[in-house]
Amino acid sequence: MEKLEIIKLDKVLTYEIIRDIILDNELTEDDTILLHPQNLDNIILRYRNTYGSGMQFSHELLGVNIDSSVEYRISLAQIGILRKY
Repeated sequence: MEKLEIIKLDKVLTYEIIRDIILDNELTEDDTILLHPQNLDNIILRYRNTYGSGMQFSHELLGVNIDSSVEYRISLAQIGILRKY
């Protein structure tokens, strides 16, 4: 069983914000962070500019999968948390 939770963003999405959301919401490897495709592209570009290398896909942070939303509609001002129970 899966449940989608939506978090509204009040600032520009960064890798650090995703990390904080994972920690604050105690996400596990069974959960997935869903982003608007444009937000995922921006995260990848910022990562490449910061670290000088591309990200591996499927991409994980702290064991949590990060992906763009295909099935669910996630806006630019949102992050989806797909929890598996």
